[in-house]
Amino acid sequence: MNKMLIIFAMIAMALPLNLHAKEFTVMTYNVENLFDTTHDEGKKDYTNLPLEVKKKMPEAFRYCRSIQNPYWREECYTLDWNEETLNAKIRNISRVILDFDNGRGPDILVLQEVENMNVLKMLNERGNLGYSTLVLLEGEDFRGIDVAIMSRFPLMDEPELHHVETQRKVRTRGILEAKFDVYGKSVVVFANHWPSQANPDELRVLAAKKLMYASARARADIRIAAGDFNTKENDKLNGLRDIVLKPQRRIHFHPTNPSLQLRNEHAEGSHWYQGKWVYLDRILIDSKSTENGVQTEFVLHARDYMLKRRYYRSGRRHDVAPYRFDPVEDDGYSDHLPVAISVDLP
Repeated sequence: MNKMLIIFAMIAMALPLNLHAKEFTVMTYNVENLFDTTHDEGKKDYTNLPLEVKKKMPEAFRYCRSIQNPYWREECYTLDWNEETLNAKIRNISRVILDFDNGRGPDILVLQEVENMNVLKMLNERGNLGYSTLVLLEGEDFRGIDVAIMSRFPLMDEPELHHVETQRKVRTRGILEAKFDVYGKSVVVFANHWPSQANPDELRVLAAKKLMYASARARADIRIAAGDFNTKENDKLNGLRDIVLKPQRRIHFHPTNPSLQLRNEHAEGSHWYQGKWVYLDRILIDSKSTENGVQTEFVLHARDYMLKRRYYRSGRRHDVAPYRFDPVEDDGYSDHLPVAISVDLP
């Protein structure tokens, strides 16, 4: 009898952590500048280096001097991104991740602004996240920030990074594709970090077209697109509305209305942009999955500690916004809030 109990325990330990039958969760989170403390050759990661390293690198100070924005230029000169600061960032970000789903964290985690595989492994190990599959392929962003995926499920195929070609001198993040075996179903996840709002709408349209190109060629039971799409509802050229969610396409994603589905008592969006809450961060599932009986529930993962009051000069008015990481005080998290989805398979 004892031998049977031991065998049962060993089998249970080998199962995915999500014990609900045929249910899994996905979260997307822009962690805002998760860099390690070493310079990557060919990347302009000079802002996020230890001061003692910068002082020995003339090219670092040349880069800082070239930054036009006074705030970012000063940060480049003065930020001391050392091991202690990095560990604080990892500790704080991990708190947010593990605070989801009663301390378990999501089954699949899509991240934006991760420098490389080295710091992704640090996040997993030092943050005690416990993911068995880590995916990151180096892209073309000039600072070196990439998209990444962490999963409790195994890969089915080799991951692929779909580069977004532009006609401008803009090197942007590619769209990372990874397929996982989720309870016997093939689930392909597309990790996105489209060009920021500082860029023309047309660049985000190019990213949208690349996402749909990859989606149409992906053989899978379920397709999920997640990430920071950097797209506002009123963008004149809107890659989400006009391309990704367009029902005339053979493969398109299920439209969701964040203002209706992503309810949270703490915040009204995933990012605070130009004095307003917006949903730049989203998770979309392909329409065929919902037509075939897949059930979904979207949530904005926000807690009071993830937010901070922003006071204006008058001191009479304030707004609540995401609590950005402060490398001097070693507190705060990110300028984005996570969005998550629970998926019930038929």
